[in-house]
Amino acid sequence: MASDGRRKEASATSAPAKEACPARRARDDARRIGRLTRCAVLVTASLASAACGDAVHLLGTLPVDTSHRAPCADGSTLLGAASGHDACVASDHANAGTGGAPGRADSGAAAEANASTDGGPSSDATACTERRSVGIRRGLNLFLLVDDSLSVVLQPLWDRLTAAISRFVDDPANTGVGVGITYYGLSCTPNDYSTPKVPIGTLPSVAATIKSSYPLPINGKAITPAMEGAAAYVRAVKAGEPDRDTVLVLITDGILDPVCLSSEASAVEQARLALQGSPPVQTYVIGLGAGPTLTDPINVGSMASLDAIAAAGETGVAARVEVNSSADVQLDGALASVARVAEPCQYRAAGALITDGAAAEWQTAVGDPIVRWRHVASAAACAGGAGVFTSDTTGYLELCPASCDAVRANPSGTLWVVDGC
Repeated sequence: MASDGRRKEASATSAPAKEACPARRARDDARRIGRLTRCAVLVTASLASAACGDAVHLLGTLPVDTSHRAPCADGSTLLGAASGHDACVASDHANAGTGGAPGRADSGAAAEANASTDGGPSSDATACTERRSVGIRRGLNLFLLVDDSLSVVLQPLWDRLTAAISRFVDDPANTGVGVGITYYGLSCTPNDYSTPKVPIGTLPSVAATIKSSYPLPINGKAITPAMEGAAAYVRAVKAGEPDRDTVLVLITDGILDPVCLSSEASAVEQARLALQGSPPVQTYVIGLGAGPTLTDPINVGSMASLDAIAAAGETGVAARVEVNSSADVQLDGALASVARVAEPCQYRAAGALITDGAAAEWQTAVGDPIVRWRHVASAAACAGGAGVFTSDTTGYLELCPASCDAVRANPSGTLWVVDGC
């Protein structure tokens, strides 16, 4: 009898639970119907905005799923399309492991946590993953056109100049820079200067050859044909090496002897023509003897002609090296400055093409904040601010001047190319 009593008590206790189950199921069914209705509306809107035959990613389907196609105007059916109910079921399955309420998208940190732990599809079918890789900077070639005329000996700067060139090519900091060299002569034929004394090669492998090429400085000053021939050589190298920029570096004392009709005007014209060619060639100028010299003891000579050549070559003004006790330091600084300023502020990502809209991230030093530089439409759109744009001529991601200045001021910093969206 006691056992019968216990069974009755147990029956009485469980009865309310049994009665509650139909009510709970009814509430669950009502919620599910509501979700199905909302999903059907979303699916209908998605299909209505798609063109005939376009791939449509229904709610809850993976972005790579292309089995769903938009209906055509003639009323043909979707190929392999799921119903709104199937889409909602897929959505419920996607949410099942997240711990959130079915049919409700998580946001913020919760959404990121679910994406990383659940492995389910993103609620945004248009989302993409950015590619972030250390930027590969476009390389640099320098072709030195050196004045070896008698006037350079009279300054005297020849020994100091050749020593400075030797230090530059031996400097480990210049490893990877391409360098070639040629010299003035007596010939009035430009083609005679298009074959260099030392063709452009990468440092340090070409350093010894350059140091053994120094001639006695007794040649003429046929600057105009020398510039024309040298520019032709630089243009050929530049066209054959698109991953490197190649520039002409004119090193002269600025005394324009009337050899081969050379003059300030003709030299400026050659720099202008070099820049207008395809591909264009920039001309940098290092002026020797801007101060008092043996040929100009009271410093009445002007370097304006060399500034004019640099301006025509789109490189600003000539770097000046005066004949005094600090000439060695000035020569070293002039060569280093040209290399630093001429190095392109252009980057690409390893194994990937730059897409329009790519951005960049910059860190001055390890531990410093990472700054993101936005993408702008063109160089003109930089408007003095930081940013990047896609170069029309090289396809590289090019830095706005303000961003380029930051990179040049911190050569040990790190730049990342951010691409993919």
